Amino acid sequence: MYSSTGTVPWVPTPAVQQISDGQAQAMVYTETFCTTSGTQTLSTTTTGTTVVTFGSPSSSKENSTSFSSSFSSFSSEASPTLSATAASSSDQASLTTSDDASSASSTSETAGSASSSVQSTSTSISGSSSNATGLPSSALASPVPASLSGITTTSTPTSTTTRTLSVTTTQANSISSVPDSSLTSLTTSEVQSATISMSLTGTTGTVHTSLETNGNPSVLPFPTSITTATSTLSLVQTSTLVSVGPTATASISTIEASNIFVAIATDAPPSQISSTAAHPVPTLGIQEQEERLQTNKFYANFFLGSQTAGTWTHPHSVAWSKGGGQTSSWGLAISHIERSQLAGQGSREPSKDAGDVGFFAAPVGIQSLVLSAAELDSSTVLTTDSQTSFSINVNLGPSGASSPVITFPLVQGMAFVTASYDNGTPMLQSGVGILDLTYVGAVVADTTYKYQATLLDGFEWLMYVTPASPNYNENSFTVLNNGEVQGPSGFSGHIQLAKIPANSADAESVYDASAGAYPTTASISGAVSGISGSYTITWTKAGATSQQLLMFALPHHMDTLSSATSGGVTDVQLITTTKGMATAIRGDYWTLVEPNLPIDMGFAPWSPETGSVVSVSDAAEDAINAAGYVELSQDVSQQTNVGSLYYDGKALAKFATIIYTINDIAGNTSLALTGLVKLEEAFALHVNNEMSIPLLYESIWGGAVSSGSYISGDSGEDFGNTYYNDHHFHFGYFVYAASVIGYMRPAWLEEGTNRAWVNML
Repeated sequence: MYSSTGTVPWVPTPAVQQISDGQAQAMVYTETFCTTSGTQTLSTTTTGTTVVTFGSPSSSKENSTSFSSSFSSFSSEASPTLSATAASSSDQASLTTSDDASSASSTSETAGSASSSVQSTSTSISGSSSNATGLPSSALASPVPASLSGITTTSTPTSTTTRTLSVTTTQANSISSVPDSSLTSLTTSEVQSATISMSLTGTTGTVHTSLETNGNPSVLPFPTSITTATSTLSLVQTSTLVSVGPTATASISTIEASNIFVAIATDAPPSQISSTAAHPVPTLGIQEQEERLQTNKFYANFFLGSQTAGTWTHPHSVAWSKGGGQTSSWGLAISHIERSQLAGQGSREPSKDAGDVGFFAAPVGIQSLVLSAAELDSSTVLTTDSQTSFSINVNLGPSGASSPVITFPLVQGMAFVTASYDNGTPMLQSGVGILDLTYVGAVVADTTYKYQATLLDGFEWLMYVTPASPNYNENSFTVLNNGEVQGPSGFSGHIQLAKIPANSADAESVYDASAGAYPTTASISGAVSGISGSYTITWTKAGATSQQLLMFALPHHMDTLSSATSGGVTDVQLITTTKGMATAIRGDYWTLVEPNLPIDMGFAPWSPETGSVVSVSDAAEDAINAAGYVELSQDVSQQTNVGSLYYDGKALAKFATIIYTINDIAGNTSLALTGLVKLEEAFALHVNNEMSIPLLYESIWGGAVSSGSYISGDSGEDFGNTYYNDHHFHFGYFVYAASVIGYMRPAWLEEGTNRAWVNML
């Protein structure tokens, strides 16, 4: 026979880990059995593992597996009595040796006793100074509660065995925010582990390998192959033309410019361009600003469609979770794709592909980490402000709130994804799974604090916390479950995330040296002297401004760094999706140098080896003249007015190239100027805005667009010109054609609104 030491209250440690419905949490407790034989008392200490399944009783299950370094808590601070059932005969128990960590759980109910045919005894929690975590005593999340410190065993010879008991109980889950008083107190290098079983379902993402076919594609408005002349060409008398013939020259040997990044023009559009205060695309969530809105920048997905498509800052990408993905979060998801995650490798078709692979695609939708807040839910709205060419602020907060809970300043190349909190409760979530979180220590004294998170895919991320308050408790982040870490409520300050690359030995020290500082925007300046040019990108810095910024450079940046900027290059590298390896550089600005600019490049064929080719053989001249005569005999006005700015521009640029070639290379001025007259007439139709589908100036986004989609309601009209698609192509043809006309007849530039119309584009 044996006797128990009695029943004591089960007192939880302050460490917490919140569990979702249907997940199991192991709770380890001890029993001391005393057996008396004559004058000797034999004490046997038994460690029992109770598995608690949270949720409805129907979903509870038995599981004798212990969980390492796991912690759990609910909002109630009650200390219920834990009862269990133990078999009195040792052959009915599973005897094991256990190094598993103890768990503690605070519940608002008394855990139920398990029934058995054997005699029931009550459970006692041991107050021994030893612990079952496998960690040194100094690394425990909290000391043994004082209420248990007096419990000891009394005997002479003592043997200790470990027995795993299978006891099932259920507990209703509460997802309410955890009060600050129950957050874990970590000292440096202590680890909170989330060890509940979780499969790596969030590491594959989605790969798109086919083109979208549900849009509204344009159709060719006219045949692209015109083989015969449509009219007989009569050459003009050059003597009757005023101010004809090129007066400019491409023989330039030097350029001096102290600032090459200046606006071409800021005037209002010419009066023949009608204005409208409407546009088919709303400015979704965009806050008012004085600067012109951007329509073709890296961050446009934040104000288009559902606002959830990805934005690539390189080397990371970010996207609004909007309640979706593996985490069902309402925060901003951060992803970084390794080369091993690309799809399409090895799919080369020899008959089609010259390279090693036919295609590759980077998966989307992987939520490596998510920066969110407990205050964000289905009422969350995303707004943006401070749009510039280099940056934007993305804001998340409850609908109707006077200010956002989180603001993300996004700048391309940023080494850290930074979240600026305003009186919120930070949440760190993951679709991959957070294995553990370690508090490392302060990297900037009393300013910035460092944590390290290991994900279930094996990669490690650094988290830097820079609070606004000097009274910050660095021990206030708590692992709640595999996908969540909770910070203190009412937090103001900023939190930064950075991925540790697998190939860098000193990445942490590099990140540490810049942690706390982050860029908010950038400006660019540049100059040219002789044939050498340079440009400088300068970032505006916020946060811990005593720290130097860390920004990632792409390969084309690395090729042109100045010697001073090269001094900040580190060995920290992360791969990008399509732009090669990104390299981290320390510095608040970069200067890049192009020592050999092609300033002699003009309209003629050009190469670095030969320069501009303006002289050809007699046979080549004859061929050019013959082909040019046929081409210029075609109906120029018809080909350049087909109801499409894209095709109109292509046709104008084609005829401009023919005219230049005939004049400067074939030397046939009469034929060239004959064609120039026809080209100017066709161009004037567009300057006067007399096309079948004219231009509009819309003041919502602030630009000149085709009126096509306004008329048809089709977003794909003229390849989406109304929606600002491919303007660099569409309008680039017009700018090129105008340049050739201005080269051939410089007076044209000052006639009417020619210059103003082209500058508007």
